Amino acid sequence: NHAATPCYESRRDLAIAYQQIARLELRKNTPQGVAKAEEWCQKALPLYEENHQANPCYESRRGLSIIYLRLGDIAREKQTPQGDAEAKAWYLRMVEVDEQNLHISPSYESRRDLAIDYQRLGDLARRKNTPEGNAEAERYYQEAMDFYRQNYESNPFYESRRDLSIIYLRLGDLARDQQTPQGDAEANGWYLKMLEVDQQNLHVNPSYESRRDLAIDYQRLGDLARRKNTPEGNAEAERHYREAMGFYQQNYASNPTYESRRDLGIIWQRLADLARRKNTPEGNAEAEQWYLKMLEVDLQNHQSNPTYESRRDLAITYQRLGDLARDRQTPEGTAEAAQRYRDVLSIYEQNHQSNPSYGSRRDLSIVCQRLGDLARRQQTPEGYDEAEMWYQKMLALDEQNYRENPCTESRNDLAFTYGRLAMLARYRGTPESWAEAEEWTQKRLALLSE
Repeated sequence: NHAATPCYESRRDLAIAYQQIARLELRKNTPQGVAKAEEWCQKALPLYEENHQANPCYESRRGLSIIYLRLGDIAREKQTPQGDAEAKAWYLRMVEVDEQNLHISPSYESRRDLAIDYQRLGDLARRKNTPEGNAEAERYYQEAMDFYRQNYESNPFYESRRDLSIIYLRLGDLARDQQTPQGDAEANGWYLKMLEVDQQNLHVNPSYESRRDLAIDYQRLGDLARRKNTPEGNAEAERHYREAMGFYQQNYASNPTYESRRDLGIIWQRLADLARRKNTPEGNAEAEQWYLKMLEVDLQNHQSNPTYESRRDLAITYQRLGDLARDRQTPEGTAEAAQRYRDVLSIYEQNHQSNPSYGSRRDLSIVCQRLGDLARRQQTPEGYDEAEMWYQKMLALDEQNYRENPCTESRNDLAFTYGRLAMLARYRGTPESWAEAEEWTQKRLALLSE
């Protein structure tokens, strides 16, 4: 039909169909899926370009903007500096056409399109995990917020409030990333603004989405309170987490799905981690009950939808149960922890095989650290040899991540591994191992001073 009548509408309809297939491919969450999604979007791109060339108008520019957005998002999924650079180029092309549309037709829709562009650019800049990247992200988020505010002032309703809430969340998270009392205070201000608009939305439209938005607000406020690391902060965090849990439980009762189960699992993890902080047998027993509830929903999700994400959720729960068993500091606890960590390792290896990426390597490195630390605690030559094997695996993973994506996080991960190898060498207690420990320590200091 397209070949027979190559008109504006048929090209647009075919391009939309290609995008729909691309979205399905992307949901597979595999490198192959990402590559296929990119192929389909690249097929849609010339159709939109042809339409714009034939009829350069608001709608044809908007079609271009949407395909640029899709291609940018796909490039970002690659999780590499090259992918991020490619994504930024697509997003800047998107800004260019959306600015033209805003100039010609300043409306709610054209302002919202441009705000989404700036939001994407902000998310990309934040991923650099550097002070410069965070400053760039803040500039983009502020640009987006200005457009969202204009929309809310001209049309105060559910969607315009929700847009404001989402950008407040971004600005709050960015402030929290500073990891300073001032940053936390600023983050708290943004989260309270977010809470205010989401409470309005729940009041006018009590729905699954509005309850979920409000639960996320309380979860963020709980995370912030927990960072105070004081009894008062922990009590405040627990109150916020229980508020969030109440909304998540309502959502699950009304709509028991993968997402609603996953939300419950995440908030139970927060409550468990908080209980563990008490450093008491009662706190650990409480934590274990929450982790076992997590395990139940994670197993359901993995059985119903065996994906990278559901496997990772299950691995995190096993890892938490392993940490709890390890902290008992008994032979039985150590054996249980080792088994849990090996379950985690198996899942992360499966994820890495299906999608070898920065994130999958980082997950593997973390569980290798757990297994290495557990072996080191044996304080025997055999235990030290096993620990070194795990730490060397960590080293290879962290070196690759730092080489391919040299950011603050990957540098800190690599420095941490150097520190583990230095500590292990000191534990061996020979003149040769002391010299080796000094070498690792020097490498660590040199890396951190870069």
